[in-house]
Amino acid sequence: DASVRIASMKALIVAADAETIGRALEVVAGSLKSPQASLRAAAAECMACTGLAAKPHTEGLIEALGDEEFPVRLQSVKALEGAGRMAVRECGAKLAKLALEDPDIDVRRAATGCLREFRLDKRFGLPD
Repeated sequence: DASVRIASMKALIVAADAETIGRALEVVAGSLKSPQASLRAAAAECMACTGLAAKPHTEGLIEALGDEEFPVRLQSVKALEGAGRMAVRECGAKLAKLALEDPDIDVRRAATGCLREFRLDKRFGLPD
């Protein structure tokens, strides 16, 4: 169940060391390619909970920005923002496209906020 995965990751973040969290992220990363949208979204949300620890999984999160399901895209944006400026810069053009064109308002807002957080909005063509 997706909610159990998210709760487990949150508990690990509080109780575990960085190495254990890293190993958990390796397991979670595989779910970004699950056939179930709820598991893909949960994987991205778990990564979002870990902040900078998600940085090694930037490539998978960038790929998830193109997911057909909006919860997956939304959580992937949040995870990339948590992964830091370099992760966001790496996919700035994709985030800008989401900010301007995604059919879901929450994804557009999150992508815009993500780029603005790192002052990359102008660089990638977002209006004021």
